[in-house]
Amino acid sequence: MAVLTQTNLAALAAFRGLEFATDLFTTSTRNLATGLRVNSPGDDPGSFAMSERLKARLSSLQRLENDNQVSLSLVQTAEGGLENILSDLQTIRTLALSSASSSATTADRNANQTQYSSLQKDITSIANNTIFNAKSLLSGDYAAGTATLKFQVGADANNFITLNIATMTAAALGVDNLDLTTQTGATAALALVDSAINIVTNESANVGATDTRLQNNDTFLNSQADAHTQAISGLIDADVAQETINLARAQVLQQTSSSALSQANLYPQNVLAVILPSNR
Repeated sequence: MAVLTQTNLAALAAFRGLEFATDLFTTSTRNLATGLRVNSPGDDPGSFAMSERLKARLSSLQRLENDNQVSLSLVQTAEGGLENILSDLQTIRTLALSSASSSATTADRNANQTQYSSLQKDITSIANNTIFNAKSLLSGDYAAGTATLKFQVGADANNFITLNIATMTAAALGVDNLDLTTQTGATAALALVDSAINIVTNESANVGATDTRLQNNDTFLNSQADAHTQAISGLIDADVAQETINLARAQVLQQTSSSALSQANLYPQNVLAVILPSNR
């Protein structure tokens, strides 16, 4: 083997080893500090690109989770209004039954008429004042052919649930001009009230079905968000145990390569000392 002093191959090899150990130490330290295996595109281009796409979708899903709760609140506000209208109609029906009976006196029927007048006004008031975020829900603003409520339920375009709610005022329900002061009028009123009750119960079922769909969608959005979070973690999160091992290995390599470099740097001097011994 040739003995070289101008080019210290051993020192170069030791230096390369020290560079490797330093890079490994830096990478492991950074990964442990950030908790990420992929901190920049250069760490793993494929995983970085996929994780960024998943992050964008996850952000949309998380926003949709919040918006879905708002949509639920809107629909449940409409449900509450419909329940109150239905309660008023049921009370009006009992008043009509009372006035239709021969046992009722004129005074009884007049009292029933007074109570009915208050209830039919209440129905219209509820219809006009069931409002959520400046949207009047039962006054006909979102009746079919007028406008439609659209609730975005997915992270893609045109992925929404629609809802129309018929006008729920007393006039629209046909109960704004009942006469409970006579048996004939009360009997006729029963048919009109029954028709109104059918309209409101059907509308309640329609709104309730939308409520159920939005609640189911909330569960679906949560499961999608969890799946995306898990996928992102698998792509870019650091394995703490593995990085700890890498860090310990890097520290050992740094020490051994530094020692080897020091020894390699002494090699040319030792060779020259043998070839050119100092005069004594």
